[in-house]
Amino acid sequence: HFDVVFLDIIMAGMDGIETIEKIREFNQQLPVYAITANATEGEEFYRTKGFNGYLPKPIDCEALERTIMQHVPDKMMKKFPKEEKTIELTELPSDMLWIYETSGISAEEGIKNSGSISNFIFSLKLFLDTISGNAKVIREAYESKNIRLLTIKIHALKISARIIGASELYKLAEKMEDAGNHQDMTLIDENIKLLLSNYEAYEEKLSRLKQHNENA
Repeated sequence: HFDVVFLDIIMAGMDGIETIEKIREFNQQLPVYAITANATEGEEFYRTKGFNGYLPKPIDCEALERTIMQHVPDKMMKKFPKEEKTIELTELPSDMLWIYETSGISAEEGIKNSGSISNFIFSLKLFLDTISGNAKVIREAYESKNIRLLTIKIHALKISARIIGASELYKLAEKMEDAGNHQDMTLIDENIKLLLSNYEAYEEKLSRLKQHNENA
């Protein structure tokens, strides 16, 4: 039993549209929401495909919470008094001001795309923590000529790069994703090393975040 399902549109194997079709064959009542970076389609498009609605990337935490609360029984939720709500940051902490001087990242764009300073900090840490694993999958997908998986992982990299304000990496990933969608192996072969080197360079660029984690 699931109270609510959030389903990414772009996935390996079956994509989100194919998956919701299968779900609706045996369950018409289950609340299922699309998660997508393509918000231009609009609410009606996803409803006609069988979804209850959609949430655009980057995910708005409050919108996600409100959606979950529509479908989860009160007894399963712990609600906190309003006075306990975390105070939103109005500027980066003093020990993170170095982000403004970090090449390849626009802190201003990252804060705007993330929705808040707190979300930006969270997104940066998540981006750093997943570089090694994601780069490994991208490299292995390329070497095994699994273009679908390669394209999906580069799509995810594109979204996460946009969220943290890494515009050059975002543009390169966007070009590579388009090449994957069109099976353009020439462009992929020409750019895969550049993509991976640019991506993995962020481990050094963002290494000071580990110190921030220890002090938090």
